[in-house]
Amino acid sequence: MGIIGSAIGAAGSVIGGAMAAKAQKENLETLSGMRDAVAARQQQNQDWFDKEYNADATQRADAQNMIRRTEEAIKTRAKQAAGTAAVMGGSEESMAADKAANAKALTETASNITAAADARKDKVQTQFMSRQDALDGTMRDLQDKEMAANNAKAQAISSAIKGVTDAAGVLPF
Repeated sequence: MGIIGSAIGAAGSVIGGAMAAKAQKENLETLSGMRDAVAARQQQNQDWFDKEYNADATQRADAQNMIRRTEEAIKTRAKQAAGTAAVMGGSEESMAADKAANAKALTETASNITAAADARKDKVQTQFMSRQDALDGTMRDLQDKEMAANNAKAQAISSAIKGVTDAAGVLPF
């Protein structure tokens, strides 16, 4: 009965170890797929950051609208100044003052667009870093789980081998 029991124990150890190793292999494949998905998300985040951070602020709809409104205001003031000059007679000084006011309006518009672009870049960078930190944390967690799964797989194989050697040790030769 000892030999049969040892043989059954050895077979059980081999089958149990093989099943545990197979389960850990499947677990590792799942974790690997998850790691690949996180890596893809990290790349998407980087691509989004590169696009948004380096975008031309003057081409944004809000900036274009601000430029258009400023140009319309300048045209309106120019028409009013031309009408006033035709009725009352315009001086060189008043025309120079109008041009200076128009230049100031354009400068302020450009300055506002630049300030908004800087604030937007700061916001984009903050969002990117926040997302990247979260994805990095997820990646570290997955790597830790992979390491644990690899260790469990190695332990299952080791246990199966030990079971076989233990069983072989009691067999008479």
